[in-house]
Amino acid sequence: MTKYEKVSTGLSILAVVLAIALPIVSYYWLDPDLRNFKRRARLQVIGDALYELETVHLPDEGATSRWSQNGDYQVRIANVGQSPGKEIRIVTQDDTCPGDEKTETTHSFDFDPPVPYEQINKNNQTFITIARPLSPQETIRLTFRPSPLRVAVSNEFGETTLLETGVFRKRGCACK
Repeated sequence: MTKYEKVSTGLSILAVVLAIALPIVSYYWLDPDLRNFKRRARLQVIGDALYELETVHLPDEGATSRWSQNGDYQVRIANVGQSPGKEIRIVTQDDTCPGDEKTETTHSFDFDPPVPYEQINKNNQTFITIARPLSPQETIRLTFRPSPLRVAVSNEFGETTLLETGVFRKRGCACK
C-alpha cells in the first residue's frame, strides 16, 4: 500500500467515525430541550408526623415523660434542581365513609416561610396551588392540623410524590 492509499484510508475511517459521533454529541450537548430537562426543578418531598413531649402520671411509677403524636403532619418541599419549580400543586385527601362523598373536610395549614397560595375544597380533598415559583435550593414547610390521610405533591412536569400519613379517622359515621 502506498503512502497516499494509507492517508486516504485513514481519512475515510476518520470521516466515518465523525459521521457517527457528531449527531450523538450534538444531541446530548447542544439540544436546548434536553439541557433544560436535565436542569429542571426537582422536588424532594419529605413528610413527618409531629411529636411533642408530654408528662404522664402513672399510679405505680409516678410522673414519666414520653413522646406522643400531636395529630399534626409536616411536609417539607425542597427544590433540589437548578431551575425554579413552577406550578407546585398539593392535594390532601381525608378519609370518608362509604357513600358519604359530600362531606367536605378542611384542614388548617401553615406555610413556613409564608407563600401565596390558592385553595379549593371539594368533597374530601383539598387542592392547594402555590402561586409563586420555588427557587433552586429553597425549602418550604407545610404543617397540617389535623393530619390528612394522604398528601400528593406535584410540579409542572407531572412528577408526583404521594405520602401516606398513616392516620385514619372515622369522622362521626358508622363505617364498617
